[in-house]
Amino acid sequence: MVLVGLNGEVSFTAGLFIVNMILLGIVVLKRSFLILPYGITSLLFLLAWPQNMIILFVLLTSFWTRWGLVLAPAFKLPIGAGLPVWRFFLSNPDSLHAEYNWPVYGVLVAWWIGGFIFTLRRNRAIEYPSNEPRHSASNFNIDVSVRSS
Repeated sequence: MVLVGLNGEVSFTAGLFIVNMILLGIVVLKRSFLILPYGITSLLFLLAWPQNMIILFVLLTSFWTRWGLVLAPAFKLPIGAGLPVWRFFLSNPDSLHAEYNWPVYGVLVAWWIGGFIFTLRRNRAIEYPSNEPRHSASNFNIDVSVRSS
């Protein structure tokens, strides 16, 4: 987070805004189907929950590489932390149990699921739907010419 704010020279949210605009440009050029969902989510996160923007950036990378699916939970959850941190995370009323955190977590989980489905489709684990029927006449080599005797 210090890097995004250029070590205090720029405000954290201004740094996030600049990084977000660069990523939005990449989305426009490379994954145009994400323009509207990413634009709305990033604007909402910039205004309401800027501390989660870096997680959103990592989740966005899951549409290019599967490492985004691994790194995003690793960045968000206190993986590697000691037992007191996990106790705080799981039992503090202002952490996991706070109802005002669930919309943020829901959006992040939706982005993770979207990246997961995109990864499965990209790797052909899930077939893309086709407009062409499975068994059309063009799939069969049938000779329909009339022969005269």
